[in-house]
Amino acid sequence: MGRADGGPAGARGPDRRRTRRTAGPGTHEGSAEILLGTARRLTAHGGHSEGLLAAALTVALGTRTDWRQPWRDRLGALRRHPVAGARDAVPARTTAYE
Repeated sequence: MGRADGGPAGARGPDRRRTRRTAGPGTHEGSAEILLGTARRLTAHGGHSEGLLAAALTVALGTRTDWRQPWRDRLGALRRHPVAGARDAVPARTTAYE
């Protein structure tokens, strides 16, 4: 028989205290600086799935940060991605007028 929340019997739910404690000082979920590094690594990988995830991160965080320079750089890198699907996932948008 399972738990009341639908999970398997004997399994525990997420331990939020443990997650907060192991995340490290000064970090929080959705940090633009941390996710920028992740987007860079995913873009550099060159794979299809990695490129799509990098595109989703770039669009979401670029929008959230008003397209600051590092996110515009990510957008440019994704527009040159070796996989067409990843290139197509990046919308054609103007991020800054120069």
